[in-house]
Amino acid sequence: MVVGAGLSGLTAARELQDAGLEVLVLEARSRPGGRTQTAEIAGVTVDLGGEWIDAAHTEIRTLAADLDITLHPFERKKESARWYVQGKLHDEMPLSGRDAAIYQRMNETLVEIASGADLEAPWEDAPEDDLSIRDWLGREGMSEDGIHVVETLVSSCGSTVPLDRMSFYSYAVKVATRGGPGKGNEYRVEGGAGSIAAALAAGLGEIVRYSSPVTQVRQDGDGVEVCWVEERGPSSVRARRVIMAVPFTCYREIRFDPEPPAVFRRLAATATYGVVRKTFFIFEEPVDATTFAVTDTPLGYCAATQPVDGESWGIVSFSAGGPLLPELGRPTEERKRRAAAMLGEIYALPEPVEVVEKVWADEYWTRGSYMILSPDDMLAFGAAMGASFGNVHLAGAEGYAAAPSFMNSAVKSGLRAGRAVVEALKTVSVGRAQAPVG
Repeated sequence: MVVGAGLSGLTAARELQDAGLEVLVLEARSRPGGRTQTAEIAGVTVDLGGEWIDAAHTEIRTLAADLDITLHPFERKKESARWYVQGKLHDEMPLSGRDAAIYQRMNETLVEIASGADLEAPWEDAPEDDLSIRDWLGREGMSEDGIHVVETLVSSCGSTVPLDRMSFYSYAVKVATRGGPGKGNEYRVEGGAGSIAAALAAGLGEIVRYSSPVTQVRQDGDGVEVCWVEERGPSSVRARRVIMAVPFTCYREIRFDPEPPAVFRRLAATATYGVVRKTFFIFEEPVDATTFAVTDTPLGYCAATQPVDGESWGIVSFSAGGPLLPELGRPTEERKRRAAAMLGEIYALPEPVEVVEKVWADEYWTRGSYMILSPDDMLAFGAAMGASFGNVHLAGAEGYAAAPSFMNSAVKSGLRAGRAVVEALKTVSVGRAQAPVG
């Protein structure tokens, strides 16, 4: 059994099916993809969820190639973007000489920390005095204006939670999985990132059941009973192993019997998830959005949507964290009008013909963006991420403790969980075959 038909669950199911095992995938939503979702707005393909793939993300790049899905290079970087901070436009990251030196030292320290960490078991090197990124910058003497700029780049336009809730050590490990500071966001998926999940689901066929939220997972010595609700009513089935490939925010809706060990309960109860909004602005004519804009407004960062015949007909905005929260208290239509007005200030563009937004915290089966490790989290429960208890194996993007916020992490942990189940069942089968009779 696989719970969740996002990238991780579908990858795990594919691995199990390829090994000749009978598999059933249960998905609460009416679609595959989890936190990836592709839509077409006025003829323009947009990614409502996960969108970017890094050059260092080998697992998802290999998967895309296996599925004959094309990745398109994207060369522009946030650090070299146009910056709109505190009401002023800048052609480069607006840091003073002293603050710029501290930021450089921060990147050097990130590399130094990550070079000594085991990315497959980063909890083993986690410090007991794990500072937040904000505390680290403050200790180094960065000004409040400088911290504001770094928060804009790292939090509002990236990790979705404030700097004071982000572990410096865990951020160093995450940066290392991208190839180092300044790396990442090198590729987009032709047809949208949701096409990867769609292709996986199509290949799996009828073993994927939608609109089937799991309500209970009961373990005993012989396996696991999984209960769920579907249109015709409650259902259940027994399985030898279960892979949980859903965000920890959804564990609270599932009754486990017996309860997971304390470390897993603490992980599900205290994992930090941010708030994120993606907004799409579609225009009547192609727009010049080649400049990657980073802002401290509720727009976050702005980039061109996927080009059609080499031309972009829209702009996508990704915003998170502090600047976004007050905006979410406004009515939806007012939010969209305000966003279009802010965009016009930065790009001097006409009114868009259509504005569409996606707030992931509003999705019942997500309730947030993605997991970010807070200070001390890696030491407290990093080893439990992607581990197992009894016959239940953890997957999802959160199954890779080094970087639980990337599509690649979802694929990586899905592969691991699938292979772990295959090996575990081989061991059980061999053990039974060798057991004496009578």
